[in-house]
Amino acid sequence: MNKRVWWWLVPAILLLGGCTTTYTHPTKSLSQFERDRAECERMARKKLAARGIT
Repeated sequence: MNKRVWWWLVPAILLLGGCTTTYTHPTKSLSQFERDRAECERMARKKLAARGIT
């Protein structure tokens, strides 16, 4: 790429990369998200334990 493309590409990536620092679900509350996350982690641990990975 030529220098002109880099001149615009790098600042654009730096500026747009930090736009979304949090995600808000339109229909779920934080407590529902935490419950779902905990359930997902529990299922993942159970599957790993079944394979002998702890």
